[in-house]
This record gives sequence, structure tokens and C-alpha cells, in this order.
Amino acid sequence: MVKLSEVERTATFVWSHDSLPLLATGSAAGAVDLDFSASSKLEIWDILSSKLTKEPIVSAALDTKFHALAWSKKYADHTNGMLVGALENSIVQFWDAKKLIDG
Repeated sequence: MVKLSEVERTATFVWSHDSLPLLATGSAAGAVDLDFSASSKLEIWDILSSKLTKEPIVSAALDTKFHALAWSKKYADHTNGMLVGALENSIVQFWDAKKLIDG
């Protein structure tokens, strides 16, 4: 088996439904990351890219961490689907994946 890439995060994750999928990670609730940071991020990674970068293509800071993360299939005007996060502050938050990726 050949390792293609790795992402070092204490996070919940989900794959997009694209033919060459992207990976989204959200800082995991109830866990301590490697640098003992309390910050929370939603990040999108293109780990199957030929560029082999170790940086996410999207990194958004949040006020709270994730219990769960899901990525819907594309529909209507949401050509990259929707990311849905169940956050530790009891809120379910929705993001348009294309708008995140496009900046």
C-alpha cells in the first residue's frame, strides 16, 4: 500500500461527493489537539491533487468545535453541495461548499 498524503488534525472529517473528492475537517469537540490549542477550524483539503501541498485550500476559524460533519451531494445552486456541522454549542450550521472554496 502506498500513502498518498496525510492530514495531522484532531478532527472529524467528511469526503465530498466529487469524482476527485475533497476532504473537509472540523476541529473535534472534547479533544485536545497536538499543540493544546482551544481554537476551532473548518478546513477543506485537496489531498489527491498532484501539487502535494500540506496546506488546506480553505481554512475558516470558528467559535466552537464539531461533534459531526457532513457533506451533501450537489443540488440546485449548490454545485459543490453543502457542508453541515453539528457544533458543540448545540447549533447546526450550514455552509455552501462552493462559496468556501471560491473564497
